[in-house]
Amino acid sequence: MRHLAFGSILCMIACGPDRSHEEPPTSSPTRVVSLHDTTTEMVVLLGRTDRLVAITEPRFLSDEALRAVTDVPRLPGGPLSAEAIAALHPDLVLGTDVVGEQQPSLPAELARIGVETWFMDPVGLDGLWQVTAELGRRLDASPAADAWIARARRSLPAPSGGPVVDVFLYDCCDPPFTAGGRAPVTELLDRLGARNVFADLDQDWATVSWEAVAQADPDLIVVHDYPWQGQADVAGKTARLRGQSLLAATPAIQHDAIITVPLAVTLEGPRVLELPGLLAPAIDRARDEVDR
Repeated sequence: MRHLAFGSILCMIACGPDRSHEEPPTSSPTRVVSLHDTTTEMVVLLGRTDRLVAITEPRFLSDEALRAVTDVPRLPGGPLSAEAIAALHPDLVLGTDVVGEQQPSLPAELARIGVETWFMDPVGLDGLWQVTAELGRRLDASPAADAWIARARRSLPAPSGGPVVDVFLYDCCDPPFTAGGRAPVTELLDRLGARNVFADLDQDWATVSWEAVAQADPDLIVVHDYPWQGQADVAGKTARLRGQSLLAATPAIQHDAIITVPLAVTLEGPRVLELPGLLAPAIDRARDEVDR
């Protein structure tokens, strides 16, 4: 998945082999540490905020989730410490695979000192349903998980007809970092009558080249609205796109079809279902240009 700010919830891995099909522990965790906003949001969604003993400092939580975790202790800033996490005596540490990518030694260090971990690595919307259901079972919150999954499935837009709009999702950086075919956002774009121009990449998030973006010839560019570790903020990202000579002839730049969305709505978590409402008008406008 991504380096994020983390960018989806699904087939889960736990410090080593794939354990997404294993039976959850018989005892439900009561001391949970969350290392990513996505997993924090999921615990709040399931009504188990009272089980959180610590979280990383929120960066992209919804207002509702932020209110729910107001009194939850924060882990110290900077690189995560396995010893500091273990000192909280958690019976489950949740995160996404980006946590392991940012600190490759952390999962092994936690396993070495006997801390149970569960790092989520989503594959499409089905993966999101599966991981939500699994977390619900682990936290004794299956009714809440099942209810949310049912609402989420009902809320998905029906597949759209008409000309397909090619979309480039620009997360950050130079060279650009973008969503691949395994990210749930790719499936949502399909349902909106759009296509992720890097859907053929067998990754959720990946670094590509400006030449590859130009060759993909996007009709619409979607920009993540956040700065990260010295990278440009959204104004800087937009300026970079408009100033990139290789993209000057693309329909997105020619028609100024650039929009911004919060990062959290494209990651592998509950807020991904906000994305259709944010993108649909821009996709319709881009489709009008394609029709001309």
